[in-house]
Amino acid sequence: MRTEVTPEQARNARVVGAIVAAILALNAIEGMFAPLAGGPAAAWNTLPLVLALGSLVLVRRKPSPRAQGFALLMLLLSVASLSFARWGFSPFTTGLTLVVAGLFAALLVAIIVGVPVAIYRALRWPTEDSEPMELPGDDASLSAELANRITALEAIGFVPRTARRRSDPMGTETSAILIHANDRLLAVAWDLQTTAARSGGTILGALSGAGSGEQVIVTDQPGPDPFPSMPGHRTLRFPGRTAAALQDVVRRLFPPVGLGASMPPPGVEDLLANLSRGSREYRRWLIGQGYLRAQSSNGLHTPTLKGTVVALSRLLWPGRALLRRRARRDAEAALEGR
Repeated sequence: MRTEVTPEQARNARVVGAIVAAILALNAIEGMFAPLAGGPAAAWNTLPLVLALGSLVLVRRKPSPRAQGFALLMLLLSVASLSFARWGFSPFTTGLTLVVAGLFAALLVAIIVGVPVAIYRALRWPTEDSEPMELPGDDASLSAELANRITALEAIGFVPRTARRRSDPMGTETSAILIHANDRLLAVAWDLQTTAARSGGTILGALSGAGSGEQVIVTDQPGPDPFPSMPGHRTLRFPGRTAAALQDVVRRLFPPVGLGASMPPPGVEDLLANLSRGSREYRRWLIGQGYLRAQSSNGLHTPTLKGTVVALSRLLWPGRALLRRRARRDAEAALEGR
């Protein structure tokens, strides 16, 4: 069973990595100005110095798992190149290089194999809808990130109506549903806690009955999603935008119409029913397209071979980068009316 890496553990690992990188860099600098007699030329110390400094920058400034993985690889290469730069070819440097090469290969294999396996495990789809829950007045049962997202939406006129929570073997997802009566907008702030990481986002869209027949939502998440959207559904992505900026985008796409006296705000049961219906339709569509198996296990649908290949092609480079570039173009085109 995997255990979550706490922020304190991650911070301590970065500190240790920074110390190791600094020690390697200092040794490389010493080798440049005071090379050992009979050893390689002092200039050979440039390579381990560059690798150590690059690793140090990644460790201190880029806390993402990918950046930390690259930093570790650079540290291993720096150790191997520094041993040669200081002592040249010898049984010691040869043995150390073989050890480093083995660790490098093991880490590379772990990345190549581990990442697809982790993605496959995360692709399991729940068979049941989220359970309704009350939004506590003090947000006691909500994460700090989700509470902040709700506060940001409240600041621009959204009113919390209800929330949903779903727990399964993969983790716990909590969603807060808010509406803006004057603009006839729906907002969903969500938070997902798995055994490995936490993520969250904000989604805005028009309430049922507003806008065109195509269902369009905007989000602050860069994506992409593991599977394509259903026909008639469209997601516009504006990574890093604030809730207010997302509201401005939706206002441009859907001019405010107001609920008015003749159209009262939808009730909590109606909101939950509409969201559950959308989830069921998408789940049936994924099964119908062959992305998910119809049979479930432990309350989860597992991906088929087709679904796994499609998801990996969308979530890994270069597919991920290409889809994000396309998403940026689509968002810009939508704002320009194209």
